[in-house]
Amino acid sequence: MSAKGTKQIVFAHLVVATALGKIANLHDGFWQLEIVFGNTAGISVNINGAVEPAAVVPIVRFGLLRVEALNALAVDAALVNPLNPHEEPIGLPAFPGTIN
Repeated sequence: MSAKGTKQIVFAHLVVATALGKIANLHDGFWQLEIVFGNTAGISVNINGAVEPAAVVPIVRFGLLRVEALNALAVDAALVNPLNPHEEPIGLPAFPGTIN
């Protein structure tokens, strides 16, 4: 795969959870993708020059949260990152993303 000329690469939630689990060296348990947002209020000027109240919602951090059961945002670390390096990891497509 070449990224030449690529402007965007998109990953599914479970692919991100799998990658973070591998980075964290997790081999057991169910781990859910966690995205923490911050909230703050401010004042904004719209395109007509009018002052309006506004909300700013930054992404504060990404992480993994241990959960009791699999769900749409969780992976089983034993399956996607087995402790035995000779086992073939499952649950990932050949290229885990979309190139636009």
